[in-house]
Amino acid sequence: MAETIYNCVSSYLKNLSATNTIRTSFGATLVEGTNLFIYYGVDKSYNTISLLPYPGEPPGTDNQKQSSYVQINVRATSKKVAMETSQALINNLHMNTLKGSGKMFALNSNPYIFSAEDQGEYVNSTSNFKIKHIKK
Repeated sequence: MAETIYNCVSSYLKNLSATNTIRTSFGATLVEGTNLFIYYGVDKSYNTISLLPYPGEPPGTDNQKQSSYVQINVRATSKKVAMETSQALINNLHMNTLKGSGKMFALNSNPYIFSAEDQGEYVNSTSNFKIKHIKK
């Protein structure tokens, strides 16, 4: 289930219109393997968005409900880009149905800077999401 969800979120992000607030705040088209990564972050010399596994609760015992979790990390050259992109991700993905693959909910939905690297040249911001699936 997790791979399908990560690929679904990645597909959504790759297909954003040029005027979408995620793209405008990030400042670039998202391309998997270049500035958009699934399952791991990379130490590249440019801005990146990474979709990372995030632990959560087990599937429901009735086999009718299942939840997946994803942490989205934004690595950027400025706090402004990192924070605005994280907030745009929350605004666009919260309550989003991802084309019927489950409804996303932002958890702890205030983006925050959690680290700086390369002598402060890059900052990392993160936000967490839960995707609920209900079988019919």
